[in-house]
Amino acid sequence: MPTTWKRYADNLEELVEEKTHQYMEEKKKADLLLYSMMPMFVLHIFVLISHKKRSQEISHTALE
Repeated sequence: MPTTWKRYADNLEELVEEKTHQYMEEKKKADLLLYSMMPMFVLHIFVLISHKKRSQEISHTALE
């Protein structure tokens, strides 16, 4: 019985890794499409905001 659960858990981990990889690839494609449609100044603002959010998340994590 324990080996069955171990196999099941291993299989789930592989599925999660595969789905995560697929998600990241599709996200890259969607981002590239979105960025190609945006005017350049909007893209720059978007990048600045996302960098600011990341730095705030990092500083909040460091304080915990």
